[in-house]
Amino acid sequence: MSNMSVADIYKETKDIFAAAEIETAALDARLLLSAVLGITREEWVTQRDQLLTDTQIRQMQDYRTRRIDGEPVSRILGRRGFYGADFLLSPATLDPRPDTETLIETVLRELGTGKDNGFRLLDLGTGTGCIALTLLSLCPKAEALAVDIAPEAVKTAEENARLLGVADRCRVQVLDWTAAEDVKKLGHFDVIVSNPPYIPHADIAGLSREVKEFDPLQALDGGADGLDCYREILALLPALLAEGGLCVFEIGYDQADDLRRLCEESGFSDIRCAKDLAGRDRCIFFRR
Repeated sequence: MSNMSVADIYKETKDIFAAAEIETAALDARLLLSAVLGITREEWVTQRDQLLTDTQIRQMQDYRTRRIDGEPVSRILGRRGFYGADFLLSPATLDPRPDTETLIETVLRELGTGKDNGFRLLDLGTGTGCIALTLLSLCPKAEALAVDIAPEAVKTAEENARLLGVADRCRVQVLDWTAAEDVKKLGHFDVIVSNPPYIPHADIAGLSREVKEFDPLQALDGGADGLDCYREILALLPALLAEGGLCVFEIGYDQADDLRRLCEESGFSDIRCAKDLAGRDRCIFFRR
């Protein structure tokens, strides 16, 4: 079994994935094999003739089986790249999506040179912490409070904060934002961000297998119309968002009009949208 080279098992894996109609067959094969070998993308070319050990081959076969069964590469490896950094995942955290980088870009653009000043950030439903921690890494004087209802997600975000070197500026805690009295004790924040559950309940069954079977339902289900969490957060903003403060939500591609209406009904104005790379509305933002 140990006669297989890196090039051999890469081709075999890529072909198996392609036969299973995995669209990213070549990329997935390379990512999984790189993880088994412990090499970077840059080292790949120089390792093609290297022979794998029996242990490495068995590990690769296990990864291959899991991928064919629908498990995303990020879940197999336990990490996901986001805005140039790797974030650990857990079963309690949403798998960060490239679309969410639109939220980061929106905050940075709206802050302008203010990103270099000290400000207080609140991330509601932090999951892996990818939003708050990325912003902290880009805004060296900022401080953040990141909250999540799931204790396991909080532990994951704490570890990610440590790995990114921003743990001294980020407090992570378990908090249910529907517990209004607890939330109101948090004080005021200059920036509030959230990527809340926003999938309408009836749409969950139609999601891809990679999403509905491996992302936590609690991080997906936004209630009957997908807007429950936005209503809850908007009701809390008077107690949380500082005067002139910025609020940015990630939204579903078809939710902009409904969210704009909800924001206006909550007393906010000058409500704007930001589009993702596919040209779809992905964030809605406004100031107090």
